[in-house]
Amino acid sequence: MKITKTFFECEEVLIKCNDHPFSKLFYNKNKDDYYFRMIHKYLFDNDLIENNIIVMEGGLGEKIIPWTLLKKDLKFYSIETIDKNINFINEIAKLNKIKNLKTINTQGNNQIYLNTLFQLKIIEQIGYINFNIDNLNLDILKNSMSIINLFFPIITFKISLEFEDIVNFLKKNNYLVFGINEDIETTKNYICFPKTKDYDLKKIKDELNNPLLFSIL
Repeated sequence: MKITKTFFECEEVLIKCNDHPFSKLFYNKNKDDYYFRMIHKYLFDNDLIENNIIVMEGGLGEKIIPWTLLKKDLKFYSIETIDKNINFINEIAKLNKIKNLKTINTQGNNQIYLNTLFQLKIIEQIGYINFNIDNLNLDILKNSMSIINLFFPIITFKISLEFEDIVNFLKKNNYLVFGINEDIETTKNYICFPKTKDYDLKKIKDELNNPLLFSIL
């Protein structure tokens, strides 16, 4: 088996890959969402995510794999509906001796409800959720509110042009919503900070370079 090493620039980590058919795509995806990834490097470096991390439908693990190497003291949950993706993520995790990652296969069920996973004690102590889901809708958010209201995690998501109902729902539930300035025409990343926690958002914006984040009023 041929082993190569891939440098993820934003996260500044080196990741081993094998000759799996997905490895090249995994490497290429590390160039996507540059500002989104840069913001997360800042959050990790400054210990602004205190509890465990969920990435839902995270593709080939191009975000969660480097994140596990940045924060080895946190547990990461990769929730996926595609067997091939789960298998690849597990393979790369094993190759890189990653011990703080748990993959959860929802067996093709597109309606992933975090409340149920929490009730079953499959996930716990959540500090961050990335809803990386095609056609994110209010049902998915509403069926995640038990853990959102309990832990008030930082929330991120990427959606297409129709986003007003999701943003309004989060704002009504004690969140400040910011867009991330990426050069993408059809979709945009958003990051949401809970009002219930004492984040110095002015400092975060200043240190990141203000134009990266814009407030959704």
